[in-house]
Amino acid sequence: MIISGANITAFELKVMEYTPKIELSINWFKMGNGSFDASDRGVNNDHITTEIDVLGVESYIDNIISNLYDNRINGDAILTLSEINAPIFGHHIDYTESVTVVLEAIGGKKQNSLKEFAVSLSFRAVNVSFKSFSLAFPDLSCVMSSAVSYTAQNFKISTSYNNQFSSGGVINSSTFDNDSGLFIGEYQLDYQEMGELLNYQRIQRAFSFSMPNVGKEYPFGILGGNTNLSGRLKEVNILNRISFNLFEVEIMIVQEF
Repeated sequence: MIISGANITAFELKVMEYTPKIELSINWFKMGNGSFDASDRGVNNDHITTEIDVLGVESYIDNIISNLYDNRINGDAILTLSEINAPIFGHHIDYTESVTVVLEAIGGKKQNSLKEFAVSLSFRAVNVSFKSFSLAFPDLSCVMSSAVSYTAQNFKISTSYNNQFSSGGVINSSTFDNDSGLFIGEYQLDYQEMGELLNYQRIQRAFSFSMPNVGKEYPFGILGGNTNLSGRLKEVNILNRISFNLFEVEIMIVQEF
């Protein structure tokens, strides 16, 4: 990957590890009746960031830190990344084009061995181009055993008394309009499946959809049923890169009533 910007000479950045983080500008909240709702500030306010780890000899790491510091002081921390050969901002991004970024943080230099040093860098994408995918939720039939499926029953128990000197009392149960269903599942997805999932999240946002195959007969638990279900994709978290073409991801879907 080549990095360039104001007041620095373009140089190669050898990415060893990377962690994409995609934060949609959606604020989720739980309403009094137990169901979830969301407010969306729009795609232009989404944050697409990455944290990358760079390894090398000390002079190479020092040169990176010095160049990025000079750019931050004299170039408003605006940089251009090109020749990107890994999905550092997510699998739905088109890396055939350069990406303009803002440098968010430079970590401390760490010494791993006698001659190996490392530094972590954090970038936020300013403008990106997206790959073209069909708007379809990928097949997630192979859920890992740690999946969580449940429906929280929304009711309140209270006790009323005839007067303040009464013993005992009348127990009342107040039931809200809806119970709230939640599904959390972890999956191992390949490059194409990750792209489809992240693209679906970007376009579908907080809108509801017919519940897809997530590998569980009762995705919201036995109380939530298994027919005519609707959900909303609340979170997609990239947990780990297992190999070049295999990634571990966690998704959270809330039930739509």
